[in-house]
Parts: sequence; C-alpha cells; structure tokens
Amino acid sequence: AKVVLRRTRKGRGGRTVTLIQGVESGHEQVAKRAKKQLGVGARVEGEDVVVQGDQVERLAAWLESLDGIRKVVRG
Repeated sequence: AKVVLRRTRKGRGGRTVTLIQGVESGHEQVAKRAKKQLGVGARVEGEDVVVQGDQVERLAAWLESLDGIRKVVRG
C-alpha cells in the first residue's frame, strides 16, 4: 500500500500537523502505535491520521519499518 505524509496548518489555528493518508485499514491502530512508539499526539479524522507537529521524517522512517506498507511518499 502507498502512504502519503503531508505537513499542513490549514484549518488548525496556525498549528502544524502531519497527515498520514492512504492507510487502507486500521487507522486507530496506526494512531495508537504512533503515540506509543514515537511519543507524539495522534488521532483519527475521517480517513486520515493526524499527528501533532512536523513529524514527516520520523513518521516516514517508522512507517517504512512496518509490514504491509511498501511506499511512503512525502508530500
């Protein structure tokens, strides 16, 4: 599966977040594991996982180490 990481501030009161898009199933599980393994705030909004802060590089390295994710695109 291809996963897209995107950094944005739009609609967040000027605060930076990182969106994980393209996770096909287990959104809650990805958010929960990111919280525990990376020590970041994470939640699910619709089809996206929202991670607090600019965490693109850390998330890319972490997601590439997981099984089932073949490609991580930084956008």
